[in-house]
Amino acid sequence: MERTLIAPGVHLSCDPASKFNRCRISIHFAFPAQRKTATAHALLPLVMERGYADCPDMTRLTKKLAKLYGADLTVDARPMGCNHNLCVSVTGIKNAFALEGEALTAEYTKIALGAAFHPYLVDGCFDPQAVSIEKQMLKKGLEDEINDKRIYCLHQANREFFGDSPAGVRQEGYLEEVEGLTARQLTDAYYEMLRAASIELIVLGCGEAQTEAVKNALLEELSQVERAPAALAENMAMPRREPLYKTETFDTTQAKLCMLFTLGQPMQPGQLAAALDQIGARGFNMECIKSRPLPHVPFEYYFYVQIVCPAGSTGAGCQTLLDTLTSVCSTLRLLGAFTLDSTEK
Repeated sequence: MERTLIAPGVHLSCDPASKFNRCRISIHFAFPAQRKTATAHALLPLVMERGYADCPDMTRLTKKLAKLYGADLTVDARPMGCNHNLCVSVTGIKNAFALEGEALTAEYTKIALGAAFHPYLVDGCFDPQAVSIEKQMLKKGLEDEINDKRIYCLHQANREFFGDSPAGVRQEGYLEEVEGLTARQLTDAYYEMLRAASIELIVLGCGEAQTEAVKNALLEELSQVERAPAALAENMAMPRREPLYKTETFDTTQAKLCMLFTLGQPMQPGQLAAALDQIGARGFNMECIKSRPLPHVPFEYYFYVQIVCPAGSTGAGCQTLLDTLTSVCSTLRLLGAFTLDSTEK
């Protein structure tokens, strides 16, 4: 792959990849990871992927991509050593495969540059509603980290090993900071990224003329930005230390219930909703529901549900739920209850 410097802090890498029928245009923003902005930069790609100025919501963006033969826009972030790397990428079929000769590469370029340089703003800030929604998604992702034992242990090992060094910055964000993050703070982090990031433009599967057009379009966008690219942080080596063995113990009172129930024949309007309402009204969360027809009984179904008990729930609370469901269901069968008193990692 050929790599050339096209502007201060901006490189172009390209490969015609002639044997493939798809092409990709990616814009990478790389900059040193900082503790104070780590959570904002973790949230940024989630908000940017929802749309941009010309397609300000996910519905319009989805329709636009569908018209381009199912093109795909992704905005994600990934660690690159001690640096943060945000990538805006558009993938789709090449111009040669367009049924009506459309200039697809030009459209991909507009989408990639739109998502990267023209986000949808409300009164000069990212849309507060979109920020609020994606904050909850980021928060849930961070909370769920503990459920993946391998990922959790790897992250904990990195945090223990690197400590307060630049390599120890949690680029996935800090759970305790998510709720307090504002649209203004996110917008400031975005503009600082445009100013200080080293940019890598990667064009795959495009001819020389198309690649040149993409490069010129990027340079035109950058001419409107006041830039001062910061030097990327170098990889660092930590001093040798003795092996550390660490055990974390978590007290858990959460349990799961699995059950089958039927609602009688014929099932009355609202009868299933009434049963499910009883689950939510008592603080339980339904994780899974499946329906299957009862053999040899026309138009009657049995329902399989998996329920997560609320934290701190007791056996008496679970029994109360079962008693309530018995009163609204034709039949109820408890398949199993799974409880962990403690989990050691």
